[in-house]
Amino acid sequence: MSVPMSVVFRADASARLGSGHVTRCASLASALRTLGARCLFLCREVEGHLLGWLAEQGFEAAALPAGSQGERPWSVDWEADARHTLEAIRRHGGVSGH
Repeated sequence: MSVPMSVVFRADASARLGSGHVTRCASLASALRTLGARCLFLCREVEGHLLGWLAEQGFEAAALPAGSQGERPWSVDWEADARHTLEAIRRHGGVSGH
């Protein structure tokens, strides 16, 4: 018996950054979902995020805390971003795959 593949997308959208990265990842996630993959999106909760839109598309979507400069997702250093990402993955049941 095989375990379903889990895929985590770490992508941000904001009023300043735009939404292209998240929407392109959602297209890929849609294709993976048709193959049976569980897709989880992790996005910084900044102005213009697409967490609600992702949920409307039927994806699991979780907010990562905004950086100290609010609307700038890139204001979080890479170590904090990695820590927040790993914590969120654990809270959402981890990932499994091949």
